[in-house]
Amino acid sequence: MHMSFARNIDLSKLDSMTKYPSIETYHPINPVDGMLHDQSCFQFTGTVVATEKIDGCNARIIMLPDGSWILGSRGELLYGENDLIINPAHNIVATLSPFARHVSENWQAPVEALTVFYGEVYGKPSNAGAWGNYTADKNITGFRLFDVMQIEHDMFEQLHNMPKEAIALWRERSGGQGFHAEPGLQEAARRFGFELAPRVWQGPGHDLPTDLRGMLTWMLDKVPVSQAPLSPSGAGTAEGVVLRSWARSIICKARFADYARALRQQTMQAPVGG
Repeated sequence: MHMSFARNIDLSKLDSMTKYPSIETYHPINPVDGMLHDQSCFQFTGTVVATEKIDGCNARIIMLPDGSWILGSRGELLYGENDLIINPAHNIVATLSPFARHVSENWQAPVEALTVFYGEVYGKPSNAGAWGNYTADKNITGFRLFDVMQIEHDMFEQLHNMPKEAIALWRERSGGQGFHAEPGLQEAARRFGFELAPRVWQGPGHDLPTDLRGMLTWMLDKVPVSQAPLSPSGAGTAEGVVLRSWARSIICKARFADYARALRQQTMQAPVGG
């Protein structure tokens, strides 16, 4: 496969326009003490999809319109087909290359828009701290898809002509990147053979708890153990959940550790006696 498309673009701009946006926490973090507080939380309208938050490395497969591909972590591009870029960090390239080749073999070039598949690479050695939650085998890694984004040709040309600072603003503002809604994500997973991040709940946004203790209890009920094991030998501890509106206009995260820590602090600060 030739890299004609990739060799004629500014890779630093491609990197910026395809980075996954920052995700806020469902309950805000107090900047003073770094703790969650329940003065407010995200307000969802309509259907919400909750998925298990897998503790690994955020990664992306960038499929270019000509069928060539580039792999990246959340922060940087790591590998381009035919050795355009090479960086073995976090085992992302070794894990994602077979997926990228499979997608490329089923690509309808040049009809396809630039498409980015986002997911989590996990297991050893993708995450030194948490891999044992999914397997005790140091040779196993996995990948779970959680979002797909497309950039049509005209939009790509506009972005490519922008300074990188403007591209970053486009990426981070709500509605900048064109993520597939839930049905489109499901279809992409079926078409290209990806496993999705485990769906642990789907329902109306107003059913979500709004207080810290209620949210922790809800999470423990929905994902008491990880639903993404790589082998039976993993510890099974789940990191948390990611909440997404049906159309992906709102995305936020909730981690077990953050809620447990905030609730411990509340207990310590509670007045003694009556």
